[in-house]
Formats: sequence, structure tokens, C-alpha cells
Amino acid sequence: MKEKMKENKNKKIRIIAIIIIFIILVWTIYDYTPLIKLPLANIIYGSSSCSKYNNNKSNSSSELLFYEDIDHPMVGGTAVTKWKCRLCFRGGTSPTTITPKLCDKCAKLTNRCYECGKLMK
Repeated sequence: MKEKMKENKNKKIRIIAIIIIFIILVWTIYDYTPLIKLPLANIIYGSSSCSKYNNNKSNSSSELLFYEDIDHPMVGGTAVTKWKCRLCFRGGTSPTTITPKLCDKCAKLTNRCYECGKLMK
């Protein structure tokens, strides 16, 4: 009787360990695979290109530093603002009320502007 209970307990522990490993693997694949994030980014932000990087032919750092339009405001309130990436749902804080749409990792992975979420062709 004791052996059977011990065997059932070992089976439960193995099943729980397998489930935990499966969850970690799925999360890792989701976090690092553009196969999932690219279609999601296309659904959320579409396939239009970012005006900040495409209108400036020279893309010099001084022109990009002072570029402003509706999607890329330069002036924001002075309040620490929490934000979440819309692809991986990781959060961060911004020193102003101007918050990015994507984290740096997702922006690089999907080749999108972190400020507006549009493609950086």
C-alpha cells in the first residue's frame, strides 16, 4: 500500500515537472521567435512604414533627434509613466508621458520603430 502511494506521488511530481518544463519552453519560443511576433505586429500596427525614418533621406542623428509628428511627439509631461510593450507585454517606465509602443527587443526583432510601432523600411 505504501509503495503504491509513493509511486503515485512520484508520478504526480513527474507530471508537474513536465508541465513546468513545457510552459518554460513555450514562453521561451514565444519570447525569441519572430514567427509569432511578426504576424501579431502586422495585425496591431499594419504594414505602413514609419515617417520618422523614411522621410529623412540622410537619417542624420541631428535630424532624427529633432523630428516631430503625431506619432513621434517631442514634448511630454514630466511624470514618470508606466508602459507595456504590446507584443511581449513586458513593462517599463518612462521619465515623461511620451511612452514607446514596443520595447527595444521586440522593435529590433520585428524591424519596427519603438515609438510608433510602424515598419522601419
